[in-house]
This record gives sequence, structure tokens and C-alpha cells, in this order.
Amino acid sequence: MFKIFKRNKKGVSPLIATVLLIGFTIALAVLIWTFWGNIIKQQAEKTGAQTLGEFDCASKVSFRVKDVCYETNKLVFDLENTGSTTIDSFSMSIKGSSDTVLEKLNIVIKEGEAKQTRLSYDANVGTLEEIIVFPVIIREGAPTTCTEKTVILDIINACLPA
Repeated sequence: MFKIFKRNKKGVSPLIATVLLIGFTIALAVLIWTFWGNIIKQQAEKTGAQTLGEFDCASKVSFRVKDVCYETNKLVFDLENTGSTTIDSFSMSIKGSSDTVLEKLNIVIKEGEAKQTRLSYDANVGTLEEIIVFPVIIREGAPTTCTEKTVILDIINACLPA
């Protein structure tokens, strides 16, 4: 009646299939590990630098702002580093009657050093009301703004003529 055709089927033996699956799994794991390993390493380095910066902010940064006055669109003041580490720059929030602007002061002050500096600011600020000075340090290439070490200046007089 019915003829059963036997085909000569040859498949992959279970042992070979298992070895191939394990090989593909290991290759996939290596690719994922390589990709994610670099990302995790970069994140760990960034976090380490940030933590070091925050530690140094809390324990080593200290400064004073002295003799603050303003000229036409310029602040004139003395900065003194009283801490035990170099301050790499400063960020300043300048609040006036009309506007508030953020300015960056690129000045490096080593420990124990004092410098007089001038900073130009936007004339649209209006009458100066408050200046907040934030020290910035750089550790392992990562800048850290020391927000807990700010100095707030709320009395700013005009500079006396020379």
C-alpha cells in the first residue's frame, strides 16, 4: 500500500550541537564583557575622580574674597587661597536688579597665594545686589565645583578713583 521512503537523514549529533551552543555562548559573553567592561571602567574612573574632588573640596579648600568693588561692568577684588590645595578656577553668580548671570574666572591660585583680579560682567545685570563665588578644583582631569565652600558678597561698593 503505502511505501515508506527512508531518506538518508544525517543531522548534527547532540554532542556537536552542545559544543557549538557552548562556543556561541562563550563568544557572546566575551563580546558583551568587552563592551560593558569599558563602559564600567570609564564610569568607575569618573566616579573616582569626582569623589576625590568632593573630598578635597570638603577638607582642603578654603579661600577669602577681600576688597570687592565695581567699576563700569567690571568687578575688582582680591582672592586669597587659605586652604591646602590649589584652586584651579572660580565660578561666580552675579545677581543684579534686572538679571542674574554666571561667569567663570580662569585664575589659578596656589595654596597660601593671593591675587587681585578683574572680572567683566554683562551690563544688563543692573545694580549689583549679590555675588556668590564658587571655587573649582580639578582632580584627575575632572572639574569639581565646591558648592559647600561658597562666599556670598552682598555689599558691593563702587571702586574709589585711583
